[in-house]
Amino acid sequence: FRVQLLRRAVAEYPGLLKSAAVRLLLNPVEPIVAEEWRGAAPVFLVALAVTVLIIWPYLRIGFADYWGLGNPDEAFYMTVIERLHHHPFGVPTLEESYRLYSPNTSVVLGISYFASILSVFTGVPIKYFFGTLCAFMVFLVPLGAYYLARAGFRLSFRVSLLVAAVVGCSALVARTFYIDALGSLSVIAMAPIAVALCIQFVDQPSHRLAVLYAMLAAAMYYCYYPGFGLMAVISGMIFISALVRRSVSFTQLRYLVAVTVTLLAGTFLFQFVSVFRQLVLESFSARLKAELDNELLMY
Repeated sequence: FRVQLLRRAVAEYPGLLKSAAVRLLLNPVEPIVAEEWRGAAPVFLVALAVTVLIIWPYLRIGFADYWGLGNPDEAFYMTVIERLHHHPFGVPTLEESYRLYSPNTSVVLGISYFASILSVFTGVPIKYFFGTLCAFMVFLVPLGAYYLARAGFRLSFRVSLLVAAVVGCSALVARTFYIDALGSLSVIAMAPIAVALCIQFVDQPSHRLAVLYAMLAAAMYYCYYPGFGLMAVISGMIFISALVRRSVSFTQLRYLVAVTVTLLAGTFLFQFVSVFRQLVLESFSARLKAELDNELLMY
């Protein structure tokens, strides 16, 4: 119906059919062919097997009773996501943050809204979905590792699949899930994809890769800002090295930076300022001098 309505609207203006935006609306996604499904199936099966293996205690005990090693973050975020679920879209005001959660709104994770969607579909109270969000991130870890190996390092399919399995089954991923470190799990899942996109962009710069990287950077920024800082450092090193080797020009890199900054600031300006302020404070805080078993430093 949407496509037919759009075709009628542009029928009197043939020139609009040549517009890239209109073509995207008419055919937003190319159909996935059977060969692509067969190629993706082993990767998804590995991710599913790894997820079941790691989250087995969560499945055994049940989402209502599982508590990741007594992590106080879980109780804290139960309150945060319940607030998000029962209020209009947006982060708490500064006054409400002081009273209920934290002196700032940077603690609000973008993935929290996924728990709200699950609660609406299932009828389960939203506070029980913190562990589910962690399990979902565990599922994404092998996929991110596979993409880095296959698209970034251009390894063979079998080697990339082995990398996905080994990384997914690592003690680091398991430990991070068992302490319910949701933000840190998002770093393990998303940072490899960002690195792969950087490598691809350096090899063959394109607007498409620039937009994909910007979308991933924005997702990481609003999901877990320490992870964004880590991602920015790694990406910066790759791009600076590429500039020195003249693999990419300032003009090409300028487009990627412009799109990324626009998405970061334009997605949610108020939250962007709050997160950026906290990111700067954290960069010079004592957390960077924490013990060696700190889950963020381990990456």
